[in-house]
Amino acid sequence: MKKHNKLDVGCGQNLTPGWDRLDIDSDCEDLTYCCSMTEMDSVKAGLYKEIRIVHSLEYVSWWEIPDVLSECFRILKVDGRIEIVTSNFKCICESYLKGDLADYKKMNEAEQERIKINGIPSPTLCANFKIFSSTVGMDIHYSMLDWDLLNKSLAKAGFIDIELVENELTLVVRAKKPGDEGMKGQKRSEERKKKYNSLNGLNQEVIQPKKSFSIFNWFKGG
Repeated sequence: MKKHNKLDVGCGQNLTPGWDRLDIDSDCEDLTYCCSMTEMDSVKAGLYKEIRIVHSLEYVSWWEIPDVLSECFRILKVDGRIEIVTSNFKCICESYLKGDLADYKKMNEAEQERIKINGIPSPTLCANFKIFSSTVGMDIHYSMLDWDLLNKSLAKAGFIDIELVENELTLVVRAKKPGDEGMKGQKRSEERKKKYNSLNGLNQEVIQPKKSFSIFNWFKGG
């Protein structure tokens, strides 16, 4: 049951006062919703003023990210806002090419040991850790984002006022769902695009690839 006007999507075990909590893991404490980020059917449309996704988007397959953003757009109120915090693929790659050890000093002892070879920290293993892992034994990242991809993906989902807040090893991006006038303008634009495509023979149905079953997608609720 909704308690607050803000929703933490993919909250995990992080408890933040003043936020409702959504995660697929039923073991997470004090959940408001237990469901996948890609299918938040249990959350009513236009329910929340604010949504945040903090280091959780990486756990979704890269081709499912548009589904997550569309669901977030649906459950936000008009003029509602979203903040996304995620690993920055571009900066991780740049760090690797320079031979740097991205965030090595911030890693715990077990994580630092994991990226060593012959007792020496390896930039290659460090990059692998940043891309695929959240911690030792948790190699479950399925996607990586940078500013360009996230900016375009948010815009495609309908968000406006997309703002780059931080663009280092951690990427922080904020955006807004349009108000009533903005939504009307967006609808008119979509109608004009459909009319143009129809007149120019571009209204052919796009066949989406079928999802293949895997134990990982089953675990995530896909």
